[in-house]
Amino acid sequence: MLVDFGKASLLDKARQQPDKVKMVLEKVQTDGLMTTLEAVQSKLAQPLPLGYCNVGVINSVGNGVGSFKEGDRVVSNGPHADVVRVPKTFVH
Repeated sequence: MLVDFGKASLLDKARQQPDKVKMVLEKVQTDGLMTTLEAVQSKLAQPLPLGYCNVGVINSVGNGVGSFKEGDRVVSNGPHADVVRVPKTFVH
């Protein structure tokens, strides 16, 4: 997980994500400045999961999944994590 970002200023980050700036401004109008500030700071403090695919072993399968079984080695789409749950269409 990424726990420390580069050294870009908040202003530089805001310029790169105008859609998120708009969301923050809308939240200020509906929820107030302090609530919005706390929400933004909380979000920025969260680690960022990296990656877009996994490799591992299936530890359980859902109903109607006949093409895979527990113990099969697979690769799947999704962020890196110790355990993931993905639709069967994302597993190969």
